[in-house]
Amino acid sequence: MPPLTAALQTYLLIDRSPATNINYLRILSRLIAAIGSERDVARVSYEDLADYFHAFLANGLKRSTVSQYLQVTQTFFTWCVRRGYIERSPADDLHIRKIAEPSRSRAV
Repeated sequence: MPPLTAALQTYLLIDRSPATNINYLRILSRLIAAIGSERDVARVSYEDLADYFHAFLANGLKRSTVSQYLQVTQTFFTWCVRRGYIERSPADDLHIRKIAEPSRSRAV
C-alpha cells in the first residue's frame, strides 16, 4: 500500500475544480502532517483520526470547520477503498458530536 503522501498526490489527479483541489490539498496535508507523511494508508486507524479531530475541537475550531475537514477526510479514505489501497475506511464511523451550548440566562 502507498504512503499517505503518494495516495494524496494520486487523489489530487481527479478532475475537479482548481479551488476544490487546493482546499483538499490544504485539509489533507494538515492531516498527513499530523499522523505521518510516510505512514502507509493501510496503517491509519480510527483512533488516529478520532484523536486528530478531537484535538481540533479541544483547540476551539468551529464545529462547522471540523465537519468540513471530516467530510473531506471521509471522501479521501472512501476513495482509498475504491482504489484497493484499504479494505475499509478508518473514517467510516467518525462523527462530530454536537457540543452543548452554554445555557443563557434571560434578564428579567
